[in-house]
Amino acid sequence: MTAPVAGADAIPASAPTTEPAATADPAADRAGDRAGDRAAEIADTTAKIALYARVSRIAAAERDPRVAVGAAWATDVLTVQQLLAERAPAESDAAHQRFLAVATAVGAAVSGAPATGEPEPRARDAREVVVAARRRMLGVFDASAAALIAERLTDLEHLAELPPAVGKALPAPGDALKWRAREIGPSGLIDQLRLDASDGRLIAEALLAAGYRRDAARQMCLADVAEVEAYLVEASVAVGDDALLLADVRRGALVFLLSEAAERPVDVAAARAGVWAAVRAALPPAEVERLAPRLGRTRTAA
Repeated sequence: MTAPVAGADAIPASAPTTEPAATADPAADRAGDRAGDRAAEIADTTAKIALYARVSRIAAAERDPRVAVGAAWATDVLTVQQLLAERAPAESDAAHQRFLAVATAVGAAVSGAPATGEPEPRARDAREVVVAARRRMLGVFDASAAALIAERLTDLEHLAELPPAVGKALPAPGDALKWRAREIGPSGLIDQLRLDASDGRLIAEALLAAGYRRDAARQMCLADVAEVEAYLVEASVAVGDDALLLADVRRGALVFLLSEAAERPVDVAAARAGVWAAVRAALPPAEVERLAPRLGRTRTAA
């Protein structure tokens, strides 16, 4: 059984804020930079919590319990991350290591047996799947830390009428990455998506040269989406998620963001910018950085 993570260590009290001193002290400047980075991290996590909560509701409305549950769990993990970032002193070099330690403990508790050692009753609906995972996650922390986390967890009523898993009566959606990998496997799907991306860009360039700007924009958008999908599958495989649940949840966020665009792009530059904006909104900054060159970007600022 994973030892409880002490609330005082896992989620420290909020560090008091002080007015910056009017000085040219380099140490003070570095502290200010770290505080700014921490504020940006918190804001980014807050936006992603809202995004994945919406993805969960959309998937539930489309009767896709697999992605609905996965996205709901993603919001829970992000909530823990946000609270840790808020409570850790901005100047602490150990803040990131603390988060990794807690995340490891949470992962071990959630994927392992219940604290009681007794098997849990079979979930009757998708909501109970997440409730059981939350129960194990909160059990990793002591009472005070668990209470802080529980106060922020999102509502799960949208999952109450969904079955606990996709069954024969509810086949996985045809565009899901898991479904597309069913015969060729994740590695085969990665190769296929990379080829689709490469071919799509060549077609887009030919269309653009022939003067078909809108068709070229659409083709380039599909090519960049295929490139992102290939990365999502790679990332899932790298962490042992051979069922591609994480990939499909994050793909759901990407598709949702692209569907929210007010207008379809009319040129290639706008199409690529739209995919790039969706990637930056859906994925953590470190992964955005890794994807940048694959999407024709040299930096993440633009």
